[in-house]
Amino acid sequence: IDPNTRHELEELVERVRADDPAALRELEDRFSAPLEFGTAGLRGVVAAGENRMNRSVVVRATHGLATEVSKRIAAARTRGIVIGRDGRTDSATFQRDATEVCAASGLRVHAFDEPVPTPVVAFAVRHLCAAAGVVVTASHNPPSYNGYKVYWENGAQIIPPVDRQIADAIAAAPCAREVPRMPIDEARACGLVGSATATERAYLEALDALRFVDDAPVRDLRIAYSALH
Repeated sequence: IDPNTRHELEELVERVRADDPAALRELEDRFSAPLEFGTAGLRGVVAAGENRMNRSVVVRATHGLATEVSKRIAAARTRGIVIGRDGRTDSATFQRDATEVCAASGLRVHAFDEPVPTPVVAFAVRHLCAAAGVVVTASHNPPSYNGYKVYWENGAQIIPPVDRQIADAIAAAPCAREVPRMPIDEARACGLVGSATATERAYLEALDALRFVDDAPVRDLRIAYSALH
């Protein structure tokens, strides 16, 4: 569904036809098996092919997830699904694709407008009483990676047998170009997509309420931050 990855594959195939052994190994690896979905969701190098992270993989994964959420969670359509992302290059596009697939399936989407830390999305699932949550992120992996983490209605990452049930639904999904998607502007107009950004304030207030000492000198607290961890 993505002209960029289509072009990427066309160039790789041309190299294979020109008897480039490295290109053949690369093509075989990209289609050796689908990117495996498990308790950590999906994670892989962003590139074309079913064994990589790309728009087609995200669309099919979301179709499978939406199918399982609708089947197994009470009032899933009205409770909706929270979708957030990190600041990686492709994350906004992947988030948009996931949102459009969920909306087309009839699931309401609580979408974060800007990148947010992963725990904020997990918190939002409980705070908004959503049926599930998705975070487009590869966490600590190098910049060439991206990922797709799934949280269930309890605000925790999925565990067996839920991960296997979702994986089976993804395997049964149609090819990406046949998965229905509702344009995000249309979905917003229909009330199927709303902003979850206000949840960030609720998250910070919840953290503040966890302080053991009310008058702790937090202004003097020094914090080391690294986007790698």
